[in-house]
Amino acid sequence: MEAPRPELDMMVLEFTSRDDSNFVGMGRHLKEMRWKVAAMGTPPLEVKLNVEKQPLMEPDVGVFCNGTKIFPLGSGERAKMKDDFEHSWPFRAEVKNLTKKNFFEVRPRTMGNNWFPANSIVQMKDGLFEASVWFPDGAGGAKEVVLPNVDKSDIREAASKQALDIPYRNVVLNIPSSDPLHETTLMLADDAGEEPITYSFAKPTPPASRAGVESIPSMRPVGMTVSKDRSLVTSDITHSMLTSYLTAEPTMVECTSSTTQIMWKLMIGPFAEHHIVLEKKLASQGIQQISNAAGVLTGGLKQAKDVAEIAVLQQSHLLSLTVDGRVLVESAAEDFDVDWESGSSPTVDSETAWLCKFRFLGENSVLFKVFETNGSGITLDSTDLVEGLRKDQIKVCKACTVCAEDIADLSTATLDIDGVLFGSLKPYSPPDIGGAPIACDPQVLGMQYGITVPHKVRDVAPMALIQERLQAGGAALSSMVQEHWEKSQPGIQAFQGRLHENWAKSQPGLQSIQGKLQEGLGQLFQQPSPRPAVPKPAQPLQTFKV
Repeated sequence: MEAPRPELDMMVLEFTSRDDSNFVGMGRHLKEMRWKVAAMGTPPLEVKLNVEKQPLMEPDVGVFCNGTKIFPLGSGERAKMKDDFEHSWPFRAEVKNLTKKNFFEVRPRTMGNNWFPANSIVQMKDGLFEASVWFPDGAGGAKEVVLPNVDKSDIREAASKQALDIPYRNVVLNIPSSDPLHETTLMLADDAGEEPITYSFAKPTPPASRAGVESIPSMRPVGMTVSKDRSLVTSDITHSMLTSYLTAEPTMVECTSSTTQIMWKLMIGPFAEHHIVLEKKLASQGIQQISNAAGVLTGGLKQAKDVAEIAVLQQSHLLSLTVDGRVLVESAAEDFDVDWESGSSPTVDSETAWLCKFRFLGENSVLFKVFETNGSGITLDSTDLVEGLRKDQIKVCKACTVCAEDIADLSTATLDIDGVLFGSLKPYSPPDIGGAPIACDPQVLGMQYGITVPHKVRDVAPMALIQERLQAGGAALSSMVQEHWEKSQPGIQAFQGRLHENWAKSQPGLQSIQGKLQEGLGQLFQQPSPRPAVPKPAQPLQTFKV
């Protein structure tokens, strides 16, 4: 599964473990374990394990993934195991710039250490790549060739020669046939090793939308507007709100508790509100059904039922931790692993206490509306939104620890955030909405918050801008021609004067030549005088005799 981010933040969004048999003490078990795992930005992967164990018999096991059975392969919901069962699900981060022309180089598998520029690269579902590579055509040119099944070790950045790095984690389910009821594990594995997946409990901050993907925070970017001359930055929030947003400071709102439930309400930054509830749960569904059926009782019977239910709850070892209305953990302490060795863990007895560690994960974003520039540095009229935070300023991570040292009385449970107990947190105060919004020099953001106002270079200008530049160039050319025309007028007028003077001096000679030409032409084409007519002699009359 590919996460739409360059980093891979694994999140166990939910873990439940219940044994719904009413005869556990007699060796009969009907246990269900369920994990909901995701990387930030991906839909959750739901893995469910069912184990039914009868006394003196081998257990029957069923494994499901997103509602689809993956064990047993045949018919039936559960079956006895002959061998150990292992199944893995890969998660990987997204690689940037794969479609950027000539950003990467590719080495064909059988051509040694010869690297060729890649026009584009596509990441396949199996973790391999398909690369479109420029390859010599044998005639002094190049042709585009598509290489399938390219391993990441054969791809590197063209400029830095750095090997392609893709963060990945495998979710590995291991069920030993010898004891699937107690020894089943779900681990996170990578090149560095493996760890229990329950080390990665996490919830998004701010809370995910009910209609959206559960692993995606409901982000609220802070907007900034930069003037065209880049002398002023404005925003609709105040400086104090920006400070709280960037530091993601946790603050205390309220805490309410009883022997069977405790609730903490807190804020992270000025926008993210969270509710954390730890409560006792009845150990099995059967007891829960009996309790629900008794819910119709009234009067003294109802009071007796409530007292009895509280007594049963106090004896239960099943605790439920809910964050923002969604279950994070519902399990007895012995059914999931906790990193007790961490320095932030409270000093409690790991044999009797119930302890859960989880993280709030989120991302900050400050979007600047800036005027674009072209490759020559000329400011354009077009604008775009650009992220202004560095990579280390974007990620939000708050480590939380919920500990119930005495599970018979949850009013004594504690919550700490980044090593600070909830009661020691700064009390929450509403944002300074009435304060003056940000309007400052860009350098102030750098000096106070470490934020550098970004630039946006536009490679291809819009058509309207091209027409505008052409019109401006035409106007400049016209002005230059006009200026040179005006400067050349005195010389042109002097030249015209000399022409008139020379023309006047040449008139007598030209007139003499013209007269002689006319005289010569007249003699050449003069017509001769007509000759006098000569009378014809009279012809004698001819007579004919009849």
